[in-house]
Amino acid sequence: MIHASLLTPDSTVGVVEHPASDRRVHGNPVQTTRVCFSAPAGEFECGWWECEVGAYRLELTAAMHEFFFVIEGRLRIVSEDGTAADCGPGDACVIPAGFKGVVDVIEPVRKYFAFGTQVAAASSSAAE
Repeated sequence: MIHASLLTPDSTVGVVEHPASDRRVHGNPVQTTRVCFSAPAGEFECGWWECEVGAYRLELTAAMHEFFFVIEGRLRIVSEDGTAADCGPGDACVIPAGFKGVVDVIEPVRKYFAFGTQVAAASSSAAE
């Protein structure tokens, strides 16, 4: 049966980690990720993410997009060309596929996140 899922911070066990040392820009922030839903083929997942103050390099694959909504805290997303997006409580943001840059967590942050991966379109003969 298919049903809706409620995203609550206690609906799943969080994975606690730090950015890999080669990705750190400053600090060594603790990150907690709670995946509340993951599609069977892995093309979509969403949940909660929390992070302490610090900055790290981020690279999304050419097929992966991220949407997030900030609940509390502040962060700045800076692309390779220096373009920055400042995000705080109530802000929604999309990081497009292929993004390369830095995530700078200015105040401890908590956000909802959703990752979507582009999948190859079925050929017309396969759809018939």
